[in-house]
Amino acid sequence: MGATHTFTPFGFTEWESAKATAPTPTLAVSTDENFSCPPGFGRVYDISQPAYPQILSTFRIPVADDNYNPLTGTFTCPPGQQTSHHQWFDMNSPTLMHQAWYTQGLRAFDLSNPYEPREVGFYLSPPYYSTSEGEAGRATREVWQDPTTGLLWVTDGNGGGLTALRWTGEYPTTTPIPGAR
Repeated sequence: MGATHTFTPFGFTEWESAKATAPTPTLAVSTDENFSCPPGFGRVYDISQPAYPQILSTFRIPVADDNYNPLTGTFTCPPGQQTSHHQWFDMNSPTLMHQAWYTQGLRAFDLSNPYEPREVGFYLSPPYYSTSEGEAGRATREVWQDPTTGLLWVTDGNGGGLTALRWTGEYPTTTPIPGAR
C-alpha cells in the first residue's frame, strides 16, 4: 500500500498558542492516494517521538469500504476514484479536518479522539458526467480555507471547477487526547 500522498501535523498541546508560537505537534494525519482496489485511506499517527512514529488509527468512509472475498482472495470495490487526497484542518477547531475524497466529495472528520476518527459531515458535488460503469463524474481534489471569511474552497478535477462552502456543523473545541506515549 504505502501510497502516502499528504501529511499534516496537528495535536498541539495548547491550540490557541499553537497559532502564534507554532510548538511541535504531537499528532499527524497522512492520506494515501491509491486508485486500485482496495482504495486509499487515512492514518492518524502519534509523532511525539519523531524517530518512532506510531499509527494510532486508520479511517475511510463507509461507501468506499472494500469487501474482501476470502474464497477468491480478492477485493471488490465500487467503481470510481474512491481514494483520499488532500486534507485541511479547520481554523475554528483544533480537531475538525476536511478531507477531499475524489468521487466521494469533501468529508469532515472529528479527530478529538485520534484512536477513533469520526466522520461528522460531507458534501457531494453534483455528478458532472457519468461513465458506463456507473462512476459518478466528480473528482474532489483539494480544499483550502480562507482565513478571513472561513469559507472552504473546493476544487473538482472532472468539470466542476471551484465551489465555495461554509461549515454549518458543530466545531469540536477540545484539544485531542494524547497519543500512546
